[in-house]
Amino acid sequence: MWQPKFAHTLKKSTFLSGMNCERRMWWEIHDKGCEEMRIDLTTQLLFDQGNEVGELARGQFPGGLLIRRDKGNFVSSFANSRAAIADRNVSVIYEAGFVALDTMIFADILVRGPDGFTLIEVKQGTSATAEHRYDLALQAVIMREAGVPITRFELMHLNRECRYPDLSNLFVRDDLTKEVEELIPAVELALDHLLPVAKRNNVPLAQLGARCTAPRECAFIARCWPTVDADHIRYLYRLNKDKAVSFEKAGVSRIQDLPDDLMLGAVPARQRRCLREGEIFVEKEALVGALLNIVHPVAHIDFETVMFAIPRWNGCRPYDNIPVQMSAHVVDADGNATHHSWIAQDSGDPRLAIGPAIVKACDGVSTVTAYNASFEKRCIELVADACPEIAPRLREIAEGIVDLLPMVRDNLYHREFRGSFSLKRVLPALVPEMTYEGLEISEGQTASAQLMAMLYRQNTMSTEERTKMEHALLAYCERDTEAMIALTSKLRQLAQ
Repeated sequence: MWQPKFAHTLKKSTFLSGMNCERRMWWEIHDKGCEEMRIDLTTQLLFDQGNEVGELARGQFPGGLLIRRDKGNFVSSFANSRAAIADRNVSVIYEAGFVALDTMIFADILVRGPDGFTLIEVKQGTSATAEHRYDLALQAVIMREAGVPITRFELMHLNRECRYPDLSNLFVRDDLTKEVEELIPAVELALDHLLPVAKRNNVPLAQLGARCTAPRECAFIARCWPTVDADHIRYLYRLNKDKAVSFEKAGVSRIQDLPDDLMLGAVPARQRRCLREGEIFVEKEALVGALLNIVHPVAHIDFETVMFAIPRWNGCRPYDNIPVQMSAHVVDADGNATHHSWIAQDSGDPRLAIGPAIVKACDGVSTVTAYNASFEKRCIELVADACPEIAPRLREIAEGIVDLLPMVRDNLYHREFRGSFSLKRVLPALVPEMTYEGLEISEGQTASAQLMAMLYRQNTMSTEERTKMEHALLAYCERDTEAMIALTSKLRQLAQ
């Protein structure tokens, strides 16, 4: 007979980490207070949205019993979960907790059936992944060991086809029973292997490779992948980490040492040539042709966005990138620049106000540019959906945007790009005097998190804090479009 055991070594998150990398799992257990494990604003907002999704998912199964738990003390949660399982008058249980095989899990939703329970795992993503299947299989192993009969396994995730205000189809439920049952033996073997590793006093060895960045980049990646020179094979354009490790094992650690008979695409071939010949290599004739697409007056435009798991404005879907901030620098033929900026001031639909701001900023210009323009194009299209009166003009602007990213990627390479063509990597290499140093916000993910906090968590900050944050956001977005002016000027110099 199974007896409650409240001490545990593993939980779902650490087990799943261990399935990917034993070293990562070990650090998550033994180095919890480290900087890599710190919950920043971006992570906290992700957790908050996950909680909102979980609450709405429970609403699809009304009348259930919520098992509450105190952080760090799960004894009452486990006991109450056992009592709910035994009580046949309880048909739905939320957040039931169980511990067995030295591992703790919490089940999002359990629905009682005639022969057992359906386990429903709720995710804020939009599709089922391999990790989700292993998640369910681990829960199956632990709950069955705890004496809970599970007869069906479902993944409940968000539906990208759902559009506000009709949230009736917000969720999709995938029956993963067959796949989960097939994974259970592998999970049992993995538990047998990972539990002793987790209890070790020393850090386990790691097998470096693609697992370090998939399904997401490991928080501890800097510990295992030390800083290397700009010509290191790791920086070969679009080379996955498994292949990088293979090259190193074969004795090739520098890009310029790749043999001539190794077939490379145009970009990595240019990268190899650059690193053999000097600091920068430019395809001048091609760059001249590309620059002909930029005709003054030109508007350099950039947006900052927010994404909601649960849509809140008409026509929006889960995880639509909705622009809530804009910067545009309009430069005339003499090099004179005029700056336009806009930032949302409240939690209402920002598209209604940013649409006219975009049209005004682009009025009279011959060219609109962006860096990685597919993002800006999609933002403008979403704004056009909400602004029918000016939608034709907005779509005209979107369709005509000239993308500076391929202009760089397809025509030149600088050794300090280190295999990346992001603006944050390209700008300091080509225009070292134009940096993001000294700004309170220096990258887009942080900007998005700050915008989410400022606009949709208003009761958590003072007026002074809000004003300070708004100024920081405006400065960051303005720097992005200033950077495009400087970059375009540098490209013209390189083309001469």
